[in-house]
Amino acid sequence: MRERTGAKEGAGRARAGGLGRRGGFTLLEMLSVIAVIGLLMALLFPILGRMQAHARNTEGTDLCSQVASAWQGIRVQNGRYPSKALLEKYIEKKVSDTGEDLGFLMKSDIASVLNWWTPAPVSKADLALFDKEFGTVIGAQRDVERWPNDTVLERTFEQKYLGVYAPWAKKVLLAEMKKENLHEGSGLSKIKLPDEAIVSVVIDLNGDGKVTIPAAVAQKLGRPDDRELPFSAVAWVQNGPGKLEDGAVKILKSW
Repeated sequence: MRERTGAKEGAGRARAGGLGRRGGFTLLEMLSVIAVIGLLMALLFPILGRMQAHARNTEGTDLCSQVASAWQGIRVQNGRYPSKALLEKYIEKKVSDTGEDLGFLMKSDIASVLNWWTPAPVSKADLALFDKEFGTVIGAQRDVERWPNDTVLERTFEQKYLGVYAPWAKKVLLAEMKKENLHEGSGLSKIKLPDEAIVSVVIDLNGDGKVTIPAAVAQKLGRPDDRELPFSAVAWVQNGPGKLEDGAVKILKSW
């Protein structure tokens, strides 16, 4: 009887031991799983990267459309653009090769003119009126929390300091803030984004119903002989850092 009981216990232990081994993973099985996961990641990462790039490009194109529409809107609403004297005083960086039209980067000061300008009875008085109301507000201290509300093109806190920048520049901004050991919303005056990160604009200042884009931009778009566009304002920005002639750089545009 004891022998039978011992045999049964041994068989039970053997069965239990067998079940325990079947419930685990062998080294080969684990390596196989890791290999499959690695393969899936290798396949998915490029797809995710392309999806993120596409989303940024879509956001950048929408931003350019918003900027162009904002400039077109103030012309429709007021019957004209701000005077050339007012615009040129607050343009921090011009865009050249635009014929008789006015091209510039949408940096902080000119974006403020877009938002705060009220036309004077005559265009010659635009500059004096704007300076009287907002000249000291824009000033060197840039206490943007006390700035008037944006009524035409709403900007983020960072954009009030740095200009209207492309979506890809957010990564550059965060890297610069980390480098300077800055916290969000502080010390932004120490940071300067590259010009290619800022939206470029051309407005029809001479009133002929069209604008001329720079030859380099037209060449990049594959239309070197078709630089005149039937709009009162257009906007564009690069899809990433680098020189315009680089093969990987594309133009995101409002038209």
